[in-house]
Amino acid sequence: MYGLLYFLVILSSVRGAHFRGGSITWSAVQPTSPNSTNITVEIKQIYSWSYTRYPCGTTIGDSRYVVCISINCSNYDNTSVNTQTPCYSSDTNFDVSTGHKSTIIYLNAGSRFVIAFQSAAWFTLVSSSSSSWSITTLIDLRIRNDTGRINSSPTAIMSGIITVPRAIQSTLRVPMEDDDLDFVQCRWANSTALIESTIVNECAGVCQNLPGSQLYSSLSGDNNCTIVFTGAQPGYYVVALQIEDFMPSALTDPPLSSVPLQFLILVLNISCYSPTIIGQLPNGATIGVEMNTKFTMTLLARLGCNNSYIDYFFTTVYPSGVMNTTAVTQIDSMLYSIDFTWTPTSALIGSKQVYCTMAVDSNRLQSAQYCLNFMVYGNLTTPTTTTTTTSATIRTTTQATYDFSVVLGLALSLALLFVLSSVLLCGCYYWYPGLFRYSQKPPVVHQTRSIPTTSEAIEINNYPPRKMFKPTYSTQTSRNLMNSSVSNSNSFGDYRKQYINPSDTPKSTALSILNDILERPFSRMTIPVQTARPINPINIIIK
Repeated sequence: MYGLLYFLVILSSVRGAHFRGGSITWSAVQPTSPNSTNITVEIKQIYSWSYTRYPCGTTIGDSRYVVCISINCSNYDNTSVNTQTPCYSSDTNFDVSTGHKSTIIYLNAGSRFVIAFQSAAWFTLVSSSSSSWSITTLIDLRIRNDTGRINSSPTAIMSGIITVPRAIQSTLRVPMEDDDLDFVQCRWANSTALIESTIVNECAGVCQNLPGSQLYSSLSGDNNCTIVFTGAQPGYYVVALQIEDFMPSALTDPPLSSVPLQFLILVLNISCYSPTIIGQLPNGATIGVEMNTKFTMTLLARLGCNNSYIDYFFTTVYPSGVMNTTAVTQIDSMLYSIDFTWTPTSALIGSKQVYCTMAVDSNRLQSAQYCLNFMVYGNLTTPTTTTTTTSATIRTTTQATYDFSVVLGLALSLALLFVLSSVLLCGCYYWYPGLFRYSQKPPVVHQTRSIPTTSEAIEINNYPPRKMFKPTYSTQTSRNLMNSSVSNSNSFGDYRKQYINPSDTPKSTALSILNDILERPFSRMTIPVQTARPINPINIIIK
């Protein structure tokens, strides 16, 4: 009897240590039909296993079931959800295979209970001698008070194994999302959680298995879940979390749902930093992509350790559709890149797709997980393809059918713009008619300039520019001026219109006037100049 028991223990240890963590989430297929008595629910499972035990073939994982562990399980069938999944990614460097699948079940409306995947065979851990695991999910199909819909659980995505250097503080950010736009919070899994009057063991032998770590999360709407820790001893550790969503209007109420997230952390005996990914878009960004349109982006990875290189990019989550990544290209001694392309099909219209990847260097250090979210939408125009086949050629003609409402709206907008422009133009003409008189001959503009004093140069004409000359006076000129009469004005006025009548003024008076003019401060006098034609210079010569 004891020999048989010893043999079973040895067999368990040989075949054990193959579980790498996982998650169970759920959603109502038709959340807007709360009056139905039977609710269609989709159960999504993601598990990671030892690649040595389960190579990436058709299906991987232990063949067990997700069972109900609540007192009232409604009409849930404990054999309806099997835990074996198709494999979709693997990494032999870390001995890990990852698979996921969705299962459709039918539950009574208003059901609320806890389901769990429980077994034993965790990977060999540093801080725990127990190999048992428990992954639990709270399902609540009651109608929400705020939206009148059935809730769907939040989601969180992490790789099965995360590597960090020894003796260096590391920060892990767990991306969490909720389709109902609820506030999401993470917490450590608890071995004695009280849910629906039932004590639930959410983590079995790996509860708070990360010594000295700090968990930061709050119901502030930022969906933050951050773990800060320093790995002192090389080896494997387990992170066991529960992700919970809350109604924004009732944050103090119990969570609407609670889903698990459990993964491994491998502390490597290396004392340098992990690589980092530099994307063209922020980590966690959401992008709208049109169906049948190729999306292309370049990802850069920067080394954190000298004398190393980026070995490969490990994709943790694949979007549906046609996806491709190029080989790693070295840019310089510290920088490497890959090109990621993805084309969504028409079957993905209205869905949300996720792509997550990590850069792995030659020391097996990983970068933080880099994720992008895609919202797939249809074409703005619906193409209609007509194919004509003859014995010689095949001719394809594509014609775009436009939405009539869009064309009508554009035409009405242009008509309204034309009417408003016409009204504005007429108003401007009525209130500001001067703006529209460009065809009239512009008025003659006169300019004035000062005449310098006798001690300065006299320049009557504007051209040649700045050509200055000094006047010379002769006796003959004085006699001519004496035979003239000058008006009693204080300025010359228009010299072409003013003239001197010798018979009106005696010579003595004319000489007096001339002397007065020559001694008068000419800076006070101005001569109007007609800009329509030039003025010939005046030379005064006195002999």
